[in-house]
Amino acid sequence: MVMVPSLLHAGTPEKGCLLFNHLNETVTVKVSMES
Repeated sequence: MVMVPSLLHAGTPEKGCLLFNHLNETVTVKVSMES
């Protein structure tokens, strides 16, 4: 969570997008395991 603002300030939206996708996948896996 703390890395997101620093990545955005660094001007690297690609890395931010990759990080966001990774977080999305992690959440999806957790939800799948719970259900």
